[in-house]
Amino acid sequence: KRGLEYLEVSIETRDKQAEIQAMKYLAKNHDFIKNYYEAESLYRKTLKIVREIGDVEGEAEILNSLGGLSHFGDQQKNIIFHQEIDALRIIGDKSAILKRLMDMGSSYAMRYNHETDSPLRHEFYNKAIDYFAESHEIITEINDKKSAVELYGHIGMLHTTDMRLDFAFTAYRTVLKISIEIEDLIASRSAYYGL
Repeated sequence: KRGLEYLEVSIETRDKQAEIQAMKYLAKNHDFIKNYYEAESLYRKTLKIVREIGDVEGEAEILNSLGGLSHFGDQQKNIIFHQEIDALRIIGDKSAILKRLMDMGSSYAMRYNHETDSPLRHEFYNKAIDYFAESHEIITEINDKKSAVELYGHIGMLHTTDMRLDFAFTAYRTVLKISIEIEDLIASRSAYYGL
């Protein structure tokens, strides 16, 4: 109720930032109670406003929330997340781009590992590798060793499932080397388990 009152006042006063905040608040509440279609509608209306006023950071935030709605299939989510990555590139937020690319690569790797009868299985593998390669470029550029450990762990799991053990072994050795260097004992233990 409070969110609706806030939205009405913000519309009456033509305060776009307040309207955006009220609509995000309402969308999050609808998402929380699993009313995904209403949440989607509110996020899309909010997205239109942030684009109209040229708020690229707001656009990336809304696209992230919109893509996280549970009723979307993988294809819809990927379209939304690609739009988010485009907005993040404009902002120049390499850490956020890296996170999204790693999430997308991991999603395709999981589909590859679990949908063994899918005619698209080979495509899942290629997409996972593409996202991981792009992630690796950013990791190298910003020297993010923690993310490197995560990335090589994903690559190791992807290749273990497919019995490409030479690739998996190389990935897990890299996880072990970097995790020892940054003193990440949990990652080191996972690497030993993978080896």
